Amino acid sequence: MAPNAFTRSMGMRLAVVATAHLKAGDLAQSLALGHRSVDILQRVDSSKAPTTLPT
Repeated sequence: MAPNAFTRSMGMRLAVVATAHLKAGDLAQSLALGHRSVDILQRVDSSKAPTTLPT
């Protein structure tokens, strides 16, 4: 399997984990994971990726 086969899934899961950290009150970790998620999802060509990120 290609090294980047799960890139979209990883980016989307990071967004979910970032949200969980935010709800738990860990702003620093939430921001770090959220930024990483955005960085990953910007490189993905997917119709699902933009709907995963909270607005």
